[in-house]
Amino acid sequence: MSASDANTPRGTATLVAYGEPGVEIKVVDTDYRVVGTGTDELKLSLAEGIYMVDWTSGGQVSQKLVRLLPIEEPLVVRPDPTPGPMEALAAGSATGESGVAKVVEELSRPSERDYGSEIAVIIRADSLGQKLDLSAGLRLLDHDDRSMRSDGLAAAALQDQMQDGYACRLYHVRPGLYRLRYEALTGETLDQTMPALRDRRTVVFMSAGSGQVLEAAGDSFQTVRRDGIDPSRTVVASVSREAPSGELAEAARLAEILLHDLGAGRSSLGQALATALDRPEADPLLRLYAAAMVLARIDLGASPALDEAWPEAPEDQAAFAARWRGRAAEWLRGALPGGALPDATAMIWRLQAVGQGDDLRAPALTSPPMLECAWSWTVARSTQDPKAVPADVGFRAAGRGGGGTAPWLTWRAAQAKGDLVAGQPAKPGGLEAGIDAVAAKLREVTDAGPAANPSDRAADPLDLLSPDTKAVALRAAELVNAEPQPASAETLDRGAQLATLFGAPAVELQALLSHALSELDGVSDDAPTAESPNIRTDPPGLSLPVTDPDDPNHGRFGGRPERDGYRLSATFSQTRNRNWIRIELKIAGPDGRLDGERAEFFLHDSFKPARVGAVFRDGVASRAVTAWGGFTAGAWIPRDGVELELDLATIADAPKVIRER
Repeated sequence: MSASDANTPRGTATLVAYGEPGVEIKVVDTDYRVVGTGTDELKLSLAEGIYMVDWTSGGQVSQKLVRLLPIEEPLVVRPDPTPGPMEALAAGSATGESGVAKVVEELSRPSERDYGSEIAVIIRADSLGQKLDLSAGLRLLDHDDRSMRSDGLAAAALQDQMQDGYACRLYHVRPGLYRLRYEALTGETLDQTMPALRDRRTVVFMSAGSGQVLEAAGDSFQTVRRDGIDPSRTVVASVSREAPSGELAEAARLAEILLHDLGAGRSSLGQALATALDRPEADPLLRLYAAAMVLARIDLGASPALDEAWPEAPEDQAAFAARWRGRAAEWLRGALPGGALPDATAMIWRLQAVGQGDDLRAPALTSPPMLECAWSWTVARSTQDPKAVPADVGFRAAGRGGGGTAPWLTWRAAQAKGDLVAGQPAKPGGLEAGIDAVAAKLREVTDAGPAANPSDRAADPLDLLSPDTKAVALRAAELVNAEPQPASAETLDRGAQLATLFGAPAVELQALLSHALSELDGVSDDAPTAESPNIRTDPPGLSLPVTDPDDPNHGRFGGRPERDGYRLSATFSQTRNRNWIRIELKIAGPDGRLDGERAEFFLHDSFKPARVGAVFRDGVASRAVTAWGGFTAGAWIPRDGVELELDLATIADAPKVIRER
């Protein structure tokens, strides 16, 4: 705009911008200033001129450039019909000839099998024409780890490989909670909870493709190309089993918006979307996502609504938060009839922690929640009630390797394999005492400075600690040294804060603290012990890249159990629990002169710690652990620089649990 134009008197006019529920509307002038925001319907009185109208939905932006003239009639603008990827996937192509359109059509047909609910998994490739091999890791498992069979007869188009870039499986299952297992872009095998709601069909839209993954290779990183699922882009919605494809398309669109908000920490909630969620026929999963988004936004001190700002006055903030939490509680009531959803339990706990939702009953957890934010509320609850989180393998794996794929909680299936390796007994006083003890010991170690003999010890004592212990110790010290906050229902205690930071339930967190204390004690001693990981050299295998993320030691310790007179072996024995196997790892040396020398075992990374020591006695160094599945064990004898490797699943008399899990 020229200087003369700027001095010319300008008239005013009315601009009205409409959007679908869940779509954020923003109007920007030629100076790139935002002159108005809203949702559903945005009505502005503006000076004549040129404006840009943006519609944002689920991370997708549509724009229109408009010229506003000073006339009485309002200028009405709407976005062009550009369905998002999940909406287009659910509705099919305009011609109706795509594979996914056939999938949706077949899903609507009745089946002879009827167990009360269904789960359909539809995978879309990054590029059309790309073949997908669904046999590579995609499984639906029940609570007893049994694989569900997909129904290939119910939909002729549901094939393991499809030419147009889509693939699907349909499962007729009883209502309940299942685990969806698949190979991710990182090369890891991931699990996540998937609900089957009574008289409804849960539809899971997943995106697959190829990506570049950075993997550690010694002190540097290398780029590896992998194929798999991108879990952060997954969209899950549910519809009645007789619903037309249009209903599925709208449910998928709204689910994509709410899930994007949860993953990005933002909100697209407006009056129209809130009203849609209030309808009796609304998808219980949409209500669940909306309730989670409301609680997460309030925890951040931000408004969950596009058309309502977060109040500035503290007294107004409390009333505002209470009102919106009440709205979330109503949506949870609407979600609960669909089944005992673990996320609803976590949200009820969060509501009750701040004095709301006392009339809601929180069903006991039987599976980890679906959403990452719900897992944070779950582990925080466990610090007050350790029995709130069961001790089964799904929860243990989620507590050790969950997170990082927001909005979803996913976890490495292999993270359940390792049991806790004994450390120091838990300190009386629970997590608070453990945090204080670790922080005090860290201060003692760091205040002592470098060791007198640099050849035996690192210049920085922290370099002698395992990554887990270093992270826990530093976080514990931060919490102890932090300025005390005024006590309130909104404030988490130190144990809950640490649990939330690490995504670890109280039992796992207590174990991490006890192991940290053991390692710190070892660092402060001059002499090595079987428990202390200091005064050591790293084996060459640790500098090699991990080729199998689910079995990280495989191929890194030489690939042989025998070398230079040393032999690594394992024996197995049953425990009281049929799923757990006691494994005794042994290194037999060439002669008795080794007595007093140190050896190290490298376990699966699900063990905490995964690197443990032993001292040779009578020519043998041994260590016993308990495991839920097989893995490759590495061994290292520093004195002679010998590495050994043993894949437990290849041992002839290995139990079935070790061979197949």
